[in-house]
Amino acid sequence: MCVIFWWLNQNDVTTGYKWIQNSNNPNLNIVNLILTPHHSWCVAKPALRAIGNIVCAEDDTDYTKFIIEAGTVEKLRQLIGHSMKDICKEACWTLSNIAAGTFDQIQTVLDSGVMPQVCTYCLVSH
Repeated sequence: MCVIFWWLNQNDVTTGYKWIQNSNNPNLNIVNLILTPHHSWCVAKPALRAIGNIVCAEDDTDYTKFIIEAGTVEKLRQLIGHSMKDICKEACWTLSNIAAGTFDQIQTVLDSGVMPQVCTYCLVSH
């Protein structure tokens, strides 16, 4: 599974988006993998990085819209303050990429209530 996420991080955003859409098998839905309990974070962390790469893609398709519709912002909000600093950093990076989008995408991040958590994380994590 981690090799697949590595490949998604290095290659085709469209393929990563298809993994997000894959709702028939929740084990392959990349958004579900960022919060699913694992024996370790070796699956969730690459999944989180792949989502971050997808939302920063500059393409004709607005993949960020689909990421938001998959419930990712709420899941990212839950990861701010995680005990692993890398997880928090990836969650903040992905949220910043979402917030760099359209007015509606910015509003979605603001409406999620995540910004106080991000500010607290930034103040205590340096």
